[in-house]
Amino acid sequence: MVVESPKIIVKDTDNICIHAFGCMLSMLVALSHGESFQKLGLAREEGEKGYLQCLDHGKPYTNGGTVIFEIKREKLSIKVPGRD
Repeated sequence: MVVESPKIIVKDTDNICIHAFGCMLSMLVALSHGESFQKLGLAREEGEKGYLQCLDHGKPYTNGGTVIFEIKREKLSIKVPGRD
């Protein structure tokens, strides 16, 4: 899933799991404002990636299963018309 806050970039996103939003949404907002993965409890060390666990706990309660999501923050090179 590709996010350029506050938008999900649909053309660059394969699939979107609705269960993923429960655990990711508030973290994505904080991360888009520069918050630390470590400070949010998503990583042991400072860096540009962290981890979240899906809320769908799986069997025997549902047919789903627990998934760990890796979230990476990447800098975008934005081209502004009229500037080089």
